[in-house]
Amino acid sequence: MRRINSKRKPLTLALSRRERARVRGFLILPLIFVFILSAPLFARPPEIGPYPPLDYRPPQPERVVLHNGIIVYLLEDHELPLFDMRLRMRVSPGDEPKERPGALGFMGTQWRAGGTISRTPENLNDELEFLSASVETGADFEGVSIGLSCLTKDVGRGMEIFKDVLFHPAFREEKLNLAKAKALEDLKSKNDTLYSISRRAFRDVVLGPKHLYARDLSEAEIKKIRRKDVAALYRGVVAPDEAMMYVSGDFKEGELLGRLENLFEGWTRAGRRVPDYDYSTVIPRQGRLFFVAKDFNQSRIVLGRIGLSRLDPDHFSMEVANTILGGGGSSRLFADIRSRLGLAYMVGSFSIEPKGPGLAGVVCQSKAGSTVAALQALEKELDQFTREEPSAEEISLARDSLVNSFVFRFNSAAQIVSERATIEYDGYPPDFLDTYTQKIGEVGPPDVLNAARKYFSKEGMKIVIVGDKAKFDAPLSSVGEVIEIPLKDIE
Repeated sequence: MRRINSKRKPLTLALSRRERARVRGFLILPLIFVFILSAPLFARPPEIGPYPPLDYRPPQPERVVLHNGIIVYLLEDHELPLFDMRLRMRVSPGDEPKERPGALGFMGTQWRAGGTISRTPENLNDELEFLSASVETGADFEGVSIGLSCLTKDVGRGMEIFKDVLFHPAFREEKLNLAKAKALEDLKSKNDTLYSISRRAFRDVVLGPKHLYARDLSEAEIKKIRRKDVAALYRGVVAPDEAMMYVSGDFKEGELLGRLENLFEGWTRAGRRVPDYDYSTVIPRQGRLFFVAKDFNQSRIVLGRIGLSRLDPDHFSMEVANTILGGGGSSRLFADIRSRLGLAYMVGSFSIEPKGPGLAGVVCQSKAGSTVAALQALEKELDQFTREEPSAEEISLARDSLVNSFVFRFNSAAQIVSERATIEYDGYPPDFLDTYTQKIGEVGPPDVLNAARKYFSKEGMKIVIVGDKAKFDAPLSSVGEVIEIPLKDIE
């Protein structure tokens, strides 16, 4: 048998000096090419900037007034064969019967959902679906509205349907009953989320349970709404007095104005006066720390107070302050409480600015076992925010963020006319949009600190916590006197 030698020497190649040089060149040459091609990666980038501040002014639609006094904003856009128009008529909470709260909201939905005298709801739906069009209605405490969206080729037919819904709604009983049944069903799930409970509790605590902005319809109030209530409300508020319209899309201005005059022919001012409404009666609950018990694995914490109302001169300073404190991934609250400490699933600040009293504060959702730690971290952040001016870098980042997001509010002709019309409707100065980026750019560190001390100081803030205190990391009493609000008291 042949024996195999396991100690055999490794194979070597006997190469001449010239051959070895050739091999080295073969191996090194590709490396030289790689180095040459990658050299820009190691080069110092050229200096860029600084860029001048963005001075963006949204396009200006045409503003005309029809013979019956309706203000119309128009903006042609021929890029796509689409047409959109919205009519909004001013109302106030004073229009709603005191004994029928909720009638305004039901009127807004049933205006369209109930069909018209000549079109059943089913026929109306089929006709609009065939046209790939929509006619929608709605209402809030400041206006009722009706809108049309359709293809350019169907504008004539779309306007005819729009006119029928505008002037001849049927408010069918069966549709109203269906809407009431759905609202009653929704009441059963209003305590299913931390958000829903904390929102109601916070408004109840800060504004008082009887304030309009803290109102939630009860089962008894929903059941009291009748067809004659919504029909009477429609007759009282749908009028060209203080009405505004915005139209965008593929049309020619002269032709469209003629169509609108024909559409509203015979619809004259009714001498309607929108009733005044006093939003100022705020009766907050006495106390500072409020707790609502609900068995969740998480808790929700809201600290806040009365903030800005619409048109407040502190608006621009507050926008920058809110952005720095809790307005996104680069904010202080997000960076510290969520990213560094890991105490929150979500955290941020808010500033709500309606016609009546606004709200300002911070909100956090945490696992139940981190509730007290999260509350203490929030208060620490508020202390820091109200103690000293933010850095120039924070100011710059916040201003850039606000200006960039402002630009994206004008992505379409429909958005442009809507923004322009809303500015006038809500009573803002005519140049509000044109000077927005300038005003944001003028906000400096002292302005932010002033806004922070007025609206984000923890002194005077109400604290609302919703959750299961048996799962908390420490007793709530360790941070202050606790006032427990039974869940039934905010239903």
